[in-house]
Amino acid sequence: MNFTERLIEYREGLNLNKKEMASKLEVLPSAYTMVENGSRKPSKKFLYSLVADSGKPEEYWLYGISDEEYRKTRDVAKSTRVSLEQIAELKLLDNLDDLFKDYKPNNVAETLLIAAIKADLSYIIQPNKEDE
Repeated sequence: MNFTERLIEYREGLNLNKKEMASKLEVLPSAYTMVENGSRKPSKKFLYSLVADSGKPEEYWLYGISDEEYRKTRDVAKSTRVSLEQIAELKLLDNLDDLFKDYKPNNVAETLLIAAIKADLSYIIQPNKEDE
């Protein structure tokens, strides 16, 4: 089964027509129809809306990877990485310390967790060497 077949099956399972599905995913009906017909690839926004609505991972929609296989092989930080990449792309955050500047840990466990999160995510938000 390919992407368009999974999309049609999902829409039909919801008992929606194409226009209703487009509205549900917050895309233009013409754009939805082109994606469902296979004449256009889904945009990131389309794909992220589909993932959010369905609860199925991007890998399911793009490659048909089952939920079981996804759980075995998934990148455990993917959602966080994608969110931080979007934050960086929109220039909403200059560095990782800004993300936690107002948070005051209440105990050792919170302090350790914040330190671990910052260490794991530091590779995503880095100063652009070309701008210096």
